[in-house]
Amino acid sequence: MIFGPVAGRLASWPLSRVAMVTVLAILLAGCSVGGGSPDSAPDATPVPALQPTPTPVAQLGAVTWTTALDDTGAPREDLEAIRRDAGAIYAVVPVDSVTAGETVTAQWSIDGVPIDALGSTVTIDEASESGWVSFALTWEGETLWPVGTLGIAISASSGATATGEVQIEST
Repeated sequence: MIFGPVAGRLASWPLSRVAMVTVLAILLAGCSVGGGSPDSAPDATPVPALQPTPTPVAQLGAVTWTTALDDTGAPREDLEAIRRDAGAIYAVVPVDSVTAGETVTAQWSIDGVPIDALGSTVTIDEASESGWVSFALTWEGETLWPVGTLGIAISASSGATATGEVQIEST
């Protein structure tokens, strides 16, 4: 008996089987011991982190001054001066990438002095890639617009801003 009382069973194995079991045991032991450094890891392809889809930010173009709008809300003309007897004055800005719920606020001034009573806010009803936002002043009665520089400061809730001025001239 080679290995004691249990060896009787092992002794009945052919030598080739014992040799194969021994080689497998050595190979498995070598795998568990490892010959490489613990810091070496198989190369992995990095996966880029998912980026959220950016929400469009409203963009405001230059202020256009007019006394009339077309059916789309665009200015009918681009005026550099407005007559004192105009029935309405519109400050119109092109807007791009607006989302529903965006607010656009206007603050009017005359000769650089804010006219707090004329501030107004427009809320965008539905998202749009482009369009127009207009703010209007109307004048009724016998008196005329005061001569001077009418100004507007427009700001969107997204942070975009636009400003403009127009001369109101004597008739």
